[in-house]
Parts: sequence; structure tokens; C-alpha cells
Amino acid sequence: MGYWVPQDVAGRLMSFGHTTAQFPQFLILITAFDLLTAITASLFTLTLLGVLIHRAFWPVIGILVYQAARYRLVHNHKAMAMLGAGCVVVAFPSLQGLVGAILAWLIVFFAGEKPRG
Repeated sequence: MGYWVPQDVAGRLMSFGHTTAQFPQFLILITAFDLLTAITASLFTLTLLGVLIHRAFWPVIGILVYQAARYRLVHNHKAMAMLGAGCVVVAFPSLQGLVGAILAWLIVFFAGEKPRG
């Protein structure tokens, strides 16, 4: 990471025992104000980037959300359990057997159905 020029100059002036401490303090204040300006500009840029990404991907996400509401996917607990298990298996393929066993137990526990196999 690089150094901030006004801060570096102020540090060198203070280490040489500059007769008046106003100029090094002025440089340190410039550094502080520059950092605040940089942080503010970065937050503004990140917010705009988030809005742009949201605007670009909302049509695809909106179709999925509206279709889920249309077919009442959230009210279908088995479908939600299968979707959640599928997401876990995609994220962590090594948990496939464990997720299958938990789903089988949940089906037996909540629906009263006997597991297959």
C-alpha cells in the first residue's frame, strides 16, 4: 500500500523540528480531509454500482419471483425443502448423503410417509 504524500511530508517536517508547527499540522489536516473525501466518493460509487447491478439482474430475478408467487411455491413445503436441499448439495457436494438422509427423515416425520428404499 502506498503512502499519502501530504502525510509523508508532514511527518518529515515534524521530525526535522520545524520551527512553526502550523504547516505540518495543515498538511495532516489536508490528509484527513482527502481521506474523508475519498471514502465519501467510494461509498457513492459503490451505491451506484449496486443500483446498476440490481437494475441489470432484476428482470431475471423478477420472473423467478413472480412465477414462485403464481404457483404458490412458498406454500408447498416439500418443494421448498427439495429446493433448499438442492442448493445445499450444489454448494457442498460432499454432503449429498447427509442431506438425503435428513430429507427422508423429514418426509417421514412431517408427512407420515414411509421412506423408499
